[in-house]
Amino acid sequence: MTSREFYNYLDNTFSPQCERLGLRRGKGATALCMLDLPTGTMIYEILKGVKNPYDPLLGGRLDVRCDLVDGPEPKARGFSSGISYLRYYDDADLQAMCKARDGVLNKILAQKCAGDFDQLMFKTFSPILRLELGNEIRRNQPPSLRYFDRRDVEAWGEFFGSRLGKTIEGIKSDRELPVDRRSK
Repeated sequence: MTSREFYNYLDNTFSPQCERLGLRRGKGATALCMLDLPTGTMIYEILKGVKNPYDPLLGGRLDVRCDLVDGPEPKARGFSSGISYLRYYDDADLQAMCKARDGVLNKILAQKCAGDFDQLMFKTFSPILRLELGNEIRRNQPPSLRYFDRRDVEAWGEFFGSRLGKTIEGIKSDRELPVDRRSK
């Protein structure tokens, strides 16, 4: 799966949710959206990093970033602007996320490999994938999540898009944001 395919699949389910909530797209970006809030600009992005290329045998990884910055410029993001979007999810959301993650992992682990090289690769990496199965997702540690095919990418887009409103409302009412963010 190419990056273009990944972002097109993601766009199918994530972008409609962004539009419904009044977020605007970042320039040239498919899965980056922004919303002006009283405390700053929220930037929410689902991305496939260059360090996580898609492998037809093991799938790929995606990450979700949420930041609160002073202006509408995504380049203003940094370590101190990051917010864990998971802190606004309830326990049922985290359990659903675990179930979705485990479903993708089980799909990858259930495949049959043809060829010696693929079998060796699968034998090498499958113990690592099994270690992720059933692990709790913590609110303060947004995980890197696996996808294997188009359905997985679209399902993750739907998952995050359907909970984007919780993140927005959480940021608006968060009393634990740094004082300089609350006083604006």
